[in-house]
Amino acid sequence: MISTKSAALICAAVLVLMSMSACSKSETAKTNSSNADSSSAKSIDKKLDVYLSSDGTPYYLADDGTKMNLYAYADEDDDTAEDEASANYIYDKYDADGLKFDIPEGWFADTSFGSPMLFQQADSDDEINYDESIAIVETENVFDSDNGKVTKKTVKSYFDNYLDYGYYTNYKISETGSMKVSGIDANYYDVITTISSALTNTDSNEDAEPVVCKTRYIITDEDTSHCMILSALDNDGSFGRVVEAYEKMAGSLELPS
Repeated sequence: MISTKSAALICAAVLVLMSMSACSKSETAKTNSSNADSSSAKSIDKKLDVYLSSDGTPYYLADDGTKMNLYAYADEDDDTAEDEASANYIYDKYDADGLKFDIPEGWFADTSFGSPMLFQQADSDDEINYDESIAIVETENVFDSDNGKVTKKTVKSYFDNYLDYGYYTNYKISETGSMKVSGIDANYYDVITTISSALTNTDSNEDAEPVVCKTRYIITDEDTSHCMILSALDNDGSFGRVVEAYEKMAGSLELPS
């Protein structure tokens, strides 16, 4: 396992931003309610680049370059912190806000990101494998639609932006196709990315191999579109385990309408 949790980086960032966006929308609703006469007031969402430290803590950089943690947790030997983290873990079945599915054996759903993110269960002495994960989010929290649809052009534009931001040194859409998700038509895009050394802390080692990930984005074709994000390292074993886990849960998956 890559200790930097690099394959989970973008998923975690997306989910954290989604939670922040939900809070922002809630505060906007309260403001509009208390100022009914100001019907012309508009709220403007501002994008935030979120990074993941080597210890798994999300953070962003303030305008002056200051590193700002989004949340923190105690050292691994702190039993209280472990208990609080495990309180967000769901096993066997997930059922919340219209989203339902059976959790594959050997996996669990972590709800601390704001939406379920599945990881493999670890032995008591092992660290959770953050390099392989499955996330389920509303598509609008990942991609900007192209005339109401997410197309290959949309996906390319998304990754071009992250290339400009410095998250990746390069990327490739390696495969596209169609499938059914909970009886709904969906398209998928397999994307291979090389993570920037600035995010994986490998820049201090010139001989370090670049971290290359493979992610499958499965996007349903509907008004309430959802995106299933299957993240892994770019090798058959890692990607195969994630795809196998998704296929096991796909038969029971029900998306919110």
